Amino acid sequence: GLEQDFYQVARDGLKARVSWCNGETGTMQNLLLKYAIPCARAGLDHIGIQSPEKWLDIIQARVTSGRTGANWILRCCQQHDDMKKIVQTYLDNAIDNTPVHLWPDA
Repeated sequence: GLEQDFYQVARDGLKARVSWCNGETGTMQNLLLKYAIPCARAGLDHIGIQSPEKWLDIIQARVTSGRTGANWILRCCQQHDDMKKIVQTYLDNAIDNTPVHLWPDA
C-alpha cells in the first residue's frame, strides 16, 4: 500500500519499486519519468505558468541520471574518506545553485 511505498522510497530512493495511482508498478525513477513529470508539465501549462521548463528540465535530468544529494554523498564516501572535502564540495555546489546531477565527485 501507500505507506509501504513511502518507506520503500525513503529507503531505496529512485530505485524503489512502488505502485502508481493506476496500479502500475515499477521503479520510482521510471514512474516519475513516465507519469509525474509529464503530468507536472501539462498541469503547469494548463494553469498558465510561464516558462516552467528550466525547473522541470532540472528535475527530469536528476531523475534520469539517478543522481540525488544522498547518493552523491554515499558514492563520494565509498570512493574516499575525506569528509571535509566532501562537505566542502557539497556546500560549494549548493551555494552556486548547481543542480546535483551536474556535481562532480568530491
